[in-house]
Parts: sequence; structure tokens; C-alpha cells
Amino acid sequence: NQLRKQSYSLKVAAKYGLALSYFEHGKYLQAKNILESLKSADKNNLFYIDALTDVYLSLKEYDQALSMLADLNLLMPNNQVISLNYGNALLSAERYEQASSVLQDFLLVNPGNFIAYDILTTVYRKQGKMGLMHITKAEVLALLGAYKKAVDELQTSYNFVEGQPLLQKRIKARVLQLQEQENKLKRL
Repeated sequence: NQLRKQSYSLKVAAKYGLALSYFEHGKYLQAKNILESLKSADKNNLFYIDALTDVYLSLKEYDQALSMLADLNLLMPNNQVISLNYGNALLSAERYEQASSVLQDFLLVNPGNFIAYDILTTVYRKQGKMGLMHITKAEVLALLGAYKKAVDELQTSYNFVEGQPLLQKRIKARVLQLQEQENKLKRL
């Protein structure tokens, strides 16, 4: 309505809002056209990139999403918007090894990121890496403060990583850390 009446403060903001509205109503092609136009005028705008990734994934245009995000990941490594969208797009395109690599790199710099752990949990589940899936699920639960459930997930993961003594030691150490955090919480 603002665009039709030309009663906007910022035309690009009104167009962006219209694109989001189209997306929310399943009109992905209309959203795509607007967002691509906006992005062409402002190539590194994270709002446009975030929304455009969702549109590409909804349209199953994985190659377009991956091409856009791969270039931006080189330009802005470990940027939250880029890394999470890139990891999610790689997951959607069933490129699991690359998705886990992008997300693991991001988590080295941003160890408390709930969304990254959540996406990585899905990646590991899709790969059938159940030990790692339970470990990352434990981190999601720990970030939510559900320490007992996180410890349960880690204990479950222990059974899946048999023959990997280093990983088993890391799991035991993390269990102790989470139990200590739970005890601190109880003392409050």
C-alpha cells in the first residue's frame, strides 16, 4: 500500500517489507524478484541475504543459495548471518560434510550459538553420526539450562563413540562440567 501510494520514508524498506510479506504468504517468486533487485543495489546487505536464502531454499534453488553464500563466506568468514544460512543451505542441499565443516568453524569462534548447534545436530543425524549428534544435542540442552538432559545425551553419546578414546575423554570432561554447572545453579 505504501509503495502504491508512494507514502514511504524509505522506498527500499517498503520493498523489503513487501518481499517479506510475499514470503510469509508463500509467494516465493514475487519475494525473490524483489529481494534480488534489492541485493543487486546493496550486495552485502545481511537482511537481504538472510531473506533471499530463505526464498531460495523454499524454491529448492540450492545452487543459487550456495553460490551466493559461498562467496560471502569468503568475504565475511564466521559472520553469524552468513555462516548459519550457509550451514542451513548446505544441509538442505544434502552436502553434509561441508555443512558440518562450516558450522564447526563458526562454533570455534562462537561457542555458545544455539542455532549453530541445532543445525549441526540435524546434520549429524542425517549423516548417521549418532555419537556426534548426541554431543551437539547435549550442547543445545546445556545452552537452555537443561543440564540433566544434557548429561543424559552425553552419556548416550558415549556408547556411540566406542573405540575413540579421545572423544570419550572429552565427553567425560563435559559431563563433569555440566554437573558442576547444575550444582552451582542449585546453590543459588
